[in-house]
Amino acid sequence: MQYIKQFGRWWILTGGLPAIIWIIFNPLLPTMRWTGTGVLVGTTMLLAFILTVYELRRNQELERFNRQMQKAIQVKPQSQSAPHGILLPPNHPLAALAYSINTFQTELQATVQESQHMEKVLQTFWENAPVGMLEISGKREIVNINRQAAQLLGLSLTVKGKSFDDVITQHNLMLQIEQALNQTGGFQQQMRWEAANQVHDVEVQMQQQIISEHDTVLLVFLYDVTELIQMQQMQSQFLGDASHELKTPLTSIIGFTSTLLDGADDDPKVRREFLTIINQEAQRLLSLTHDILALIKTDTQGQSPQAMQQIDFGTLVQDILAEQRTRLQTLHLKVDVDVPTKLVALPFNGPPLRQIISNLISNAVKYNVPGGAIRVKLTVQTQWLVMQVADTGIGISSGEQKLIFNRFYRIDKARNHKIPGTGLGLAIVHDLVQQLDGQITLRSQVGVGTTIDVRLPLRIK
Repeated sequence: MQYIKQFGRWWILTGGLPAIIWIIFNPLLPTMRWTGTGVLVGTTMLLAFILTVYELRRNQELERFNRQMQKAIQVKPQSQSAPHGILLPPNHPLAALAYSINTFQTELQATVQESQHMEKVLQTFWENAPVGMLEISGKREIVNINRQAAQLLGLSLTVKGKSFDDVITQHNLMLQIEQALNQTGGFQQQMRWEAANQVHDVEVQMQQQIISEHDTVLLVFLYDVTELIQMQQMQSQFLGDASHELKTPLTSIIGFTSTLLDGADDDPKVRREFLTIINQEAQRLLSLTHDILALIKTDTQGQSPQAMQQIDFGTLVQDILAEQRTRLQTLHLKVDVDVPTKLVALPFNGPPLRQIISNLISNAVKYNVPGGAIRVKLTVQTQWLVMQVADTGIGISSGEQKLIFNRFYRIDKARNHKIPGTGLGLAIVHDLVQQLDGQITLRSQVGVGTTIDVRLPLRIK
């Protein structure tokens, strides 16, 4: 139908009008039927036909070119197939235009793919960053929030699109967001708030970004520094406690030494008593120094993989008990030892294990009662080595049991001020057990005694 219309249009404009005139005047001018006028009309009609065919072909090529161009510029974001292109012969009049369009389409496709890649990277970073992030529009709406920020604020990810002052309950943070929205530049401050029954120390940073002349966005970054603050507090407390514990024996040594220098050494009995005290305080100072160094070593030196080592627990326990022989005899303590008779292969070296057993036995001796008993038991259970040290000593109250593994903590100092110790023994045991991926539990009753169980992973050879 289209071809008929095209032909009709060109026939009327070119050859149609002369043909009509010829038909009208043909009866009046019979002599003109086969004259020059007839030839002119026929030639005109032939020319019209040729022009019509040319026009049709040109329109067909333009339509095909238009369809190819439309397909070429269609960039499908989710498609991984090769882009469409316009295919024309090199000598075609539109070949240069087709080449330019193909080049533009290829570059556009590469730009879109790069943009999609960057968008995925940024989205992955936003969702998995260890830093809490919020994006708040100039209209006070939460545009985006990641999982870490939601946890720190006690919110859900469904708050997107809501006004920040309708969902954020931390008053100090809300005030700073309000202030940051009304000013340019950045903001940084450390805050503390409670969310989901947990107190958080958070480093808050805010930066306003200008999107357009009438549109801004506020980026809020939340750094959870709770553990860092706790570690700093623990370090400060440790330094304070260590200084105090070191100061006490040094003060005694200096005091008794000064007294002797002032003339007290003239009395042999007094001199011997003072020298005995000085020796005891020096031993305490040395023991405290050793414990502090051991504690620092457990903090700074992780347990690296070791070759399997054969441990003779019978010999190890007997050597430790030999070191405690004087105290054992003084208190008339009975010791029951139940350890494996065969060698046990462990995936770590011996010193940490010796330190654990030695500290547990030392505590069982120091906090026992005259005529009491100590039981040392080591058993192999599947893939665990279970060590148990029990005593019939003074015991630990339920309120103190949760503090017993704290550094420099000693139970009831008023009652036990004569018992030697630094308050670091069980703290060292606790840290070593954790370093070896083990478990430690304590059961105790005042006036009955204390039992400490340690479980360490092992392999039997």
